[in-house]
Amino acid sequence: MRTNPPSVDPWAELGEREHLVEFYDDSHDLIETLDGFIGGGLRGSSAGIVIATREHIEALDRQLAASGIDVAAVRQSGQYITLEAAGLLQQILANGWPQPDLFRIKVGSLIDKAHSRWGSVRAFGEMVGLLWEGGAPGAALRLESLWNDLAHTQAFTLLCGYDVGQLRNGD
Repeated sequence: MRTNPPSVDPWAELGEREHLVEFYDDSHDLIETLDGFIGGGLRGSSAGIVIATREHIEALDRQLAASGIDVAAVRQSGQYITLEAAGLLQQILANGWPQPDLFRIKVGSLIDKAHSRWGSVRAFGEMVGLLWEGGAPGAALRLESLWNDLAHTQAFTLLCGYDVGQLRNGD
């Protein structure tokens, strides 16, 4: 019996406009997942946009470098874009609530620019999780909805991350 060899990039089977969720207990597991998701896209000439905590961005940068990606080069070329989630949240919130126009300007324009240059975009975000962890579930659900609305007009694959420990503890 013949079997197909394993794919170099298991995420390559996903189409554009997919919205996936990663629940993690430990940041190491998240970074491993992101190495496959973002790193696999970078190796396959997709753009990677990461909106995460500073700690996760730094850990992912180290992991990508360890797996053979020239992080400085892909960042310099605009193929790999990283933004701190808390800082971006402050730019799209008004009175603690995500603003559709600001979201489209800040996030939509990034995705549009990356898509026009690279053709395919993989995005990872932790902003929804941060809102939820911060005790703003209504704002978190609204932001989740804005991501879904954006996927109706722009082509990208989205992976959102949620720290299960924080969700369980209500911290």
